[in-house]
Amino acid sequence: MQHPAIPPSSGEQSTEPSPELNQRQFKLRAPVLPPLNQYSDVPHTTLPHSFGAGAIGSDAVELSEVKESPSPRSPVHIPFILAYESEVLAEQFTIVEKDALDEIDWRELMEVRWKQTSPSVRNWVEYLRDEDPHGVEVVIARFNTVVKWALSECVMTEDIDERVKCIVKYIHIAAHARRLRNYATMYQITIALLSSDCSRLTRTWAL
Repeated sequence: MQHPAIPPSSGEQSTEPSPELNQRQFKLRAPVLPPLNQYSDVPHTTLPHSFGAGAIGSDAVELSEVKESPSPRSPVHIPFILAYESEVLAEQFTIVEKDALDEIDWRELMEVRWKQTSPSVRNWVEYLRDEDPHGVEVVIARFNTVVKWALSECVMTEDIDERVKCIVKYIHIAAHARRLRNYATMYQITIALLSSDCSRLTRTWAL
């Protein structure tokens, strides 16, 4: 099939092929897709992806935005002990330790009637409710739980200034516990602060 040549605007015949003719011949070999303005009344969401590079480009931008979006950060940990006075906290710890010591029967000490393995405790309330411990087991579980809790409060606090305040707060609580003759709480805090996980925080201790 041959298309007629388009006559030139002047009287002379042009020897060069007409651009319009080349374009029509190109259309026969590779059909050109219809322009996007033909679908201006159609919502963007209903257009197929094959309609031009605009739709593909928008998807690529959306995918890149999803990939480059930052991952959600975990909430900042702030020790709750900073919201209370050190003396008040030491008094409350003393009350809890006294209740734990009241569970011990002297016959239990004489006969060594308690488990030699230390229980794995993460929640003090759940441990008392589910395990129903008695006597020396309560004291041992309480001791280990407070040591782990004091250590975790220091390590989980990422802000160095807040961590310094947390350590200073524990030292004040231990001092008040010693004054109240609550040597259990004093010793628990001392072990936590002298542990390798806490003592390796050299920048914190330098402040």
